[in-house]
Amino acid sequence: MNAPPKSISQERLASLEIGRGVAALLVVLFHYEFYTLEYLGSRASLARWFEGGHAGVEYFFALSGFIIYYVHVRDIGKTDKLSNFLAKRTVRIAPIYWVVITSSLLALAGNPIWWAKRGLSFYSIIADYLLLPRSGQLILEPAWTLKREALFYAVFSLIIVAPSLGFPAFALWQAAIVVANLFFFSLNDRPNGLLVYFFDVHNLGFGLGLGCAWFVVSVSRATIRSGVVALLIGLLGVLGAMAFEWFADDNFAGLQSAAEEIGLSGAYTASFTLVILGFVLLELSSGFNIASKWKHAMVFGASSYAMYLIHDPIASVLFKIFASARFRSGLTPNKAYLLAVVMAVVASIAVHMKVEVPLTRLLRRKLVPRQEKSAAVGIGTKIDPGPAWRGE
Repeated sequence: MNAPPKSISQERLASLEIGRGVAALLVVLFHYEFYTLEYLGSRASLARWFEGGHAGVEYFFALSGFIIYYVHVRDIGKTDKLSNFLAKRTVRIAPIYWVVITSSLLALAGNPIWWAKRGLSFYSIIADYLLLPRSGQLILEPAWTLKREALFYAVFSLIIVAPSLGFPAFALWQAAIVVANLFFFSLNDRPNGLLVYFFDVHNLGFGLGLGCAWFVVSVSRATIRSGVVALLIGLLGVLGAMAFEWFADDNFAGLQSAAEEIGLSGAYTASFTLVILGFVLLELSSGFNIASKWKHAMVFGASSYAMYLIHDPIASVLFKIFASARFRSGLTPNKAYLLAVVMAVVASIAVHMKVEVPLTRLLRRKLVPRQEKSAAVGIGTKIDPGPAWRGE
């Protein structure tokens, strides 16, 4: 099994890290339009430009597939590496997630109406903490993407332990997703329940990202030309899909058809996979040290997971304040929208630096063996995929 090229395996994939921040910001810009309408009674006209901002999630799914294979390719076929893989993934995702979900749960407990609206039970609470699938409204709604991430980790665990079984199982799962979504596309309907958990079109990002990583590790000779071509085609695909959504103007209105959603998600996923490939090939071939040149952008990118987790709770608080009599008269929807986005970014960086980084480092020292820490690639060190994210 080939290993990642040394020139990149020794450094963080800086362009992809910065891309995480941009993707998370797009999700926030998309999501906060709904809060503006709900709490202020009218739309922020600026948000109109980000009607396709939800596409940041497709970037995250493809990125996860790419990085998990890229970082753990040496572990495949080595049963003794499974515990290290699971420890590193748990340490990366769970601690800050549990902090945020516990805070949200306490807030819900203090408001019986909110608690009743979500229909929470002992099982649903445990399922959310353990990232197990369930029906109904989640304690922390964006956590639905983490549950898909956990599913991908389970399949990849099989690849590590028994690649001769795991790879065919993974390929069969991805093929089933394609067939299922062609069927749903023809019916102009979306799956629900466990069907959406296993066969949602977003899960294709894991397969395309993993295939992209295999190509980089096993096939490709990185050149600036190949990187530029892949990046340009990918960006044109992303921008083209976003332009389509802008002209259609049906997403914010809730009028987007199921077939349209499936088709756009597939287009975004394929396009972002090419964007990722382009960035990686350019970093491999150019030798440009992005991490040292754009340090602030790197911090912004590293804060993207915190942004994903806290942007919903922050919006819930901020827009209630903006809608109060004291602030309402002086804030237009556009001003409130921009202010909320800026405050979400600032709060995310603060939570990342003051909570996520110390907590993750502490648990990594306790749970990840010393010889595995170089591959754990946590915050502030080398490659770190994080989870796939979407605010919906």
